[in-house]
Amino acid sequence: MQYSHVQASKGMQLAERVIPRFERQHRLAIAAAIAAIDALLLWFAFWLAYELRYGYELGGDVFPWDQQSFSAYYQRAALFVLLSLGILLLRGAYRLPVWTSLLDEGMLIGGSVTVAMGALVLTNYLSQFSPSRLVFVYAWALAVVFLMAFRLARRGIRQALWARSIGVERLLIVGSGDPGRRIAQAVLAAPDAGLRIAGYVDEPDQQRMMQFGSRHGLVSPQRLGGVSDIPALLNRHRIDQVIIALDQTNQTAVAAISELCHVAGVRFHVVPDLLQLSFERAELSELAGVPLLGIRQAAITGTNATIKRLFDLALVVPMLVAASIPMGVAWLRRDRSKAFLAGAEKVGRNGMLFRQLRFSSRSGDGGGSSVSRLPQLLNVLKGEMSLVGPLAQSREEVAQYDAWHLVRLKSTPGITGLWAVQGRHDLTFDEMARLDLFYAEHWSLWLDIKILLRSLPRLWRA
Repeated sequence: MQYSHVQASKGMQLAERVIPRFERQHRLAIAAAIAAIDALLLWFAFWLAYELRYGYELGGDVFPWDQQSFSAYYQRAALFVLLSLGILLLRGAYRLPVWTSLLDEGMLIGGSVTVAMGALVLTNYLSQFSPSRLVFVYAWALAVVFLMAFRLARRGIRQALWARSIGVERLLIVGSGDPGRRIAQAVLAAPDAGLRIAGYVDEPDQQRMMQFGSRHGLVSPQRLGGVSDIPALLNRHRIDQVIIALDQTNQTAVAAISELCHVAGVRFHVVPDLLQLSFERAELSELAGVPLLGIRQAAITGTNATIKRLFDLALVVPMLVAASIPMGVAWLRRDRSKAFLAGAEKVGRNGMLFRQLRFSSRSGDGGGSSVSRLPQLLNVLKGEMSLVGPLAQSREEVAQYDAWHLVRLKSTPGITGLWAVQGRHDLTFDEMARLDLFYAEHWSLWLDIKILLRSLPRLWRA
């Protein structure tokens, strides 16, 4: 397949874009408005913190000789606002994709405000400014609450508008293979994400019809043409986002389409293949000026392993106490002709075998539900499992592993993991293994907390 048509027609199509896209100006205006509201909320948080401390004397009596007017805090409040906005801007808080979860946005907001307040406290120390420290504690807490409340309200308004097809972004999918089909299926399964599929394009020799089941019956996104038609389609269908899901061997096409979208001001994303994800593990170093390429270790070891184990123990003990009631009910309802607990032999960390516990059939909740797996908390207590980690598998399944799959056995299997919260239930094993490797390579305590929080809705439904 030749992609010269994309290159040749690009200049002609972009010449029609002399006037900047209205959508791009609209996004910039919205981002500026959000930043302005953030600034007002940050200032208000600082003022309210001052009032709580000096007006209502929250946190202890304030003696007359310790009283200060808010004017003494003007410079500090302004610096806090500027620092917070600057950090939020640098961390991309005003250009987040529409599918960003509230949890991810909340962690970004909380982290940014915390860093800004830390920098402000440091400047106070260096300048020997010594007012009531509680003002800064209150300002930090109120700022996080106000910014998150604003974003929660904005999400509610935005989803109400999306339900009326107002402000919905039009998406073009490039590629009709498995990656493109999964993207389309994910978008159709999330109508409240603010995305609508305008259509898809593919290579003439790889045309495949897309058809999916939805709450409205069968849905078939429209094929708009071939890859070479993309320049014209961006204008004709007023495309807001492009997701490139081509075979990554076609690097020429991917590069051309990416450049086209960049110049046209259309946001784009590229779906990586398994080979690209493997190279994410690469680490570049040098020895006497000679570049060396290494592979990041896909295992949680040393201090990280100790922190993770302590975190598991800190949570699993109170969880076992809370689970004692449903486990007691299950024991009363047990089938007395069978054992109360059943177990399946699984392969754990470093290939060690263990018995993964669950309620036996007809003991409380049989089958494979989340409730039936409550006894796995005992596996976590014993160290055979973790709260978060790869999915445990049997010896028969492990025997069918390719060589690179075995790396996932360096991690302790978990009750939940990235494989459980990524939003899809049709993962291939290779995709699941890649998620497990990514988890081990990028592990942090915050990542475990985020996965556990994302698992709560599933556990609640169970």
